Amino acid sequence: MLGEAFLCLLLNKMSSNPQPKKIVILSDGKPGHYNQSLGIMDQLSDDEYQLVEINFRSKWHDNILRIFLSLFPGGKLTDKVIWSILFFSLTEETISKLKNIQSVDLILSTGSSVAAVNLLLGQLLDAKTVTCRPPSPVGTRQFDLAILPRLYWRQPERINVCRTLGVPNRINPERLEHFRPLSQKVSSSQRSKIGLLIGGNSPLHNMSKKVATRWIDFLIQLVKSRKWQVLLSTSRRTPKVIEEYIADIVKDRNDDFPINLFSHQTPSSSQFKFEHILANSDLLLVTEDSFSMVCEACSSGKPVVILEVERTQPNWRYRQWDTIYQELTARQIAEWETDQLTNQVNGIVMAEKPAIKAPCLRDAEIAARSINQLLE
Repeated sequence: MLGEAFLCLLLNKMSSNPQPKKIVILSDGKPGHYNQSLGIMDQLSDDEYQLVEINFRSKWHDNILRIFLSLFPGGKLTDKVIWSILFFSLTEETISKLKNIQSVDLILSTGSSVAAVNLLLGQLLDAKTVTCRPPSPVGTRQFDLAILPRLYWRQPERINVCRTLGVPNRINPERLEHFRPLSQKVSSSQRSKIGLLIGGNSPLHNMSKKVATRWIDFLIQLVKSRKWQVLLSTSRRTPKVIEEYIADIVKDRNDDFPINLFSHQTPSSSQFKFEHILANSDLLLVTEDSFSMVCEACSSGKPVVILEVERTQPNWRYRQWDTIYQELTARQIAEWETDQLTNQVNGIVMAEKPAIKAPCLRDAEIAARSINQLLE
């Protein structure tokens, strides 16, 4: 009897403390895609993950593999056939990395180019497959779980879909606390801080120097009259002419612009990261063209104003974007500035100091819960 009781107790303890799951993240080398996957992994803290960067022999090898998986969906392939397809498509270095994967519970990827590899490895290793965003042209039907931001929602939705308003990312108020300490020169200032996050050109938006000049002129007047500081960052899509213009304006003005992260300039020995801007700003301004950057700002727990950028396409092309920004406004996560830094921004900065905390997106947590349910 005592032996049976001990065995039952041991089994109950083992069931209440499940072994960590093994997860492989497939990366296409794009930081934005990798950060989406890593943001989800941050919320799966007890699980182990391995990162594998996928490189194709050429772009047309990538395209052929995508087309093959979209034309023959759900086909059960033998291990030999799968390896033959992978050998045909991928570089020797990538194949060597894949061969080292012994066992895995789940494969996670973001981006179209790695989706087909995800599905093939899922068959090969008998693992669950998860994609963030709908990959083209493979689609989401073949995956065990698809994590879809509001931009990609469809009606009716398949049962393998986890809906999020924005895209998962690594930003959350708890993580940003680690980036609160700044250099003595910056942290000792009693001035409130505005973070300016600048995107760039896209198929739907045009970032003009005229608009950028208006933003900088506004902020310069602000730091003079209200004694604010500005922490700013550009992105890889920011036109170089705009970045160079801003860099010229803010140079030798460290008291007013203590953090400047320029994407196109040679990386310096700066101690600051993008997270330092989010963590130490009292107000965040972010351009609407970069959906991932908007989602990161809206995940910070700080007051956010989304800045409208020149739109280059017919109005119907922006309906999904507008719906998201309207919902962010309704949930008091962000303000949507449609008149270039006037009403909303002025209303906030004229206050003594904006509220430090605000509701925030928790999309990475939502995605992680769905993955946990999948692995149960």
